[in-house]
Amino acid sequence: MIFLIEFNRAAQERVTYKTYGDDQFDAAMSDLRELELQRFDEGVENEIVVLQAVDEEQLKRTHGRYFSKLAPESVEKLAAQMKILEAQRSPGSTGG
Repeated sequence: MIFLIEFNRAAQERVTYKTYGDDQFDAAMSDLRELELQRFDEGVENEIVVLQAVDEEQLKRTHGRYFSKLAPESVEKLAAQMKILEAQRSPGSTGG
């Protein structure tokens, strides 16, 4: 199977999800180019990919981020951890 996925990194969510048969690679690539041009014209910077996998389950195992949205509290926790790391690395920091 072939999959066309558009992913909004900021929102951590899929915007477009389309499947194709294994013999439809050219169609998937054509749709990808069309979608990229459309998003460029709109000024939208989403990630757009074409991937191939045996089935959706395999795709979920190899590219799971396209299938799970981070909970807001997870994002906040990650941001706080990143700020701590930045502070530890900044000049003048004692490094902990």
